[in-house]
Amino acid sequence: MELKYLLFLLPYLIIPVVVSYIFRRGSLVLRILDDKKYFHLNLRITTCTAIISRSVNVSKNLVVVENISSEQLWTKDYISTTIIYLFMKSLVTLISLVLMAIASYTFAQNKMQPLDKLVNIEDSGWPIVLDWVKSAKNKVEVLRVDTVKAKEALLQTQVTTRSPMGAIVYHSGGLLIDNGWIRILGSGNEKLSRSLPGWNKNKSKDYLLIADDAVGGFFILNGGGLGSDFGKVYYFSPDNLNYEPLDRSYSEFLDFCFNGDLGKFYNGLRWKNWKTDLSKLGGDEVFNFFPFLWTDEGQDINKCTRKAIPIEEQYNLNIDLKKQL
Repeated sequence: MELKYLLFLLPYLIIPVVVSYIFRRGSLVLRILDDKKYFHLNLRITTCTAIISRSVNVSKNLVVVENISSEQLWTKDYISTTIIYLFMKSLVTLISLVLMAIASYTFAQNKMQPLDKLVNIEDSGWPIVLDWVKSAKNKVEVLRVDTVKAKEALLQTQVTTRSPMGAIVYHSGGLLIDNGWIRILGSGNEKLSRSLPGWNKNKSKDYLLIADDAVGGFFILNGGGLGSDFGKVYYFSPDNLNYEPLDRSYSEFLDFCFNGDLGKFYNGLRWKNWKTDLSKLGGDEVFNFFPFLWTDEGQDINKCTRKAIPIEEQYNLNIDLKKQL
């Protein structure tokens, strides 16, 4: 068990034990310092089979607790006190059980699955992805996989290879669509050094960045932070800086990349000689435009100046601009 999980569980384990210990001991000491006067109040609460104490004698500045005999136990005050004690003890026990249940559930959700649990040889999704690639209408390049990087990437992603996402991460360095216009993240390659988990590190817990394009658009899998359509893909568009819902799952997004009308989807975002410029662009770069494509002056992309910049820089710029707008 990793240290971070132990630290996470520690409050859930210690707090119930401490509170329960206090009530089981039945001793509460209250010290108040007021105008140099010291009061010591010791309230001892026990069950019906023991002696119950209460304060009965006051001497100067000291409140002393004296024992009450067991014959006086069955008075109204003592029975009420005992009932309160039993109720509080039951309440503490209930709270302890609830906290332990929450801690156990949270730990189960965060527990890392080992690699052998993620790799499914008999029912792998990779043959299905390859069939889709072979029948694709758009050009798809499967990047060569580095097995060491692939294992690490899959372990960090925590998705089984039965799924298309897990299969792409484990069996490829990524996918290049339409000569690299769209880059679908895998485990990393010389042409596309970013892996799926590596690219998402320190980004957002509300979504997963799964792909991007040459003009600085980002395809995002909703993790709950973009809307109620959990697991659906959004497009963080460079020409309006909005998260546009595509109403597609990850598998449906792959079908769109393989067979969709990309010319229609990117209408207004492709310029003359874009193919020539694209051939010189790296997989970890995007085109940065000025004026910005989301401004009135940037509506005609052929009139905008452009240059290649690192994709990390463009992503951070888009996020900052969206916050400002």
